[in-house]
Amino acid sequence: MNYWDIILILAIVLAVALAVIKIIKNKKAGKSSCGCDCSNCAGCQMHCHNDK
Repeated sequence: MNYWDIILILAIVLAVALAVIKIIKNKKAGKSSCGCDCSNCAGCQMHCHNDK
C-alpha cells in the first residue's frame, strides 16, 4: 500500500463521515429526507404528519 492509497481511503472515510453527520443534523432539525413530496411518501405520512 502506498501513500496515495492511504490518502484516497482517508478521503473516502472523511466523505462518508461528513455525510452521516449531515444526515444526523438534518434528522435532529426535523428535516425530511424524502424530497418534500409527502403526498407520495408513506414514511412522511406515518411519521411526519401524525399530529393531524
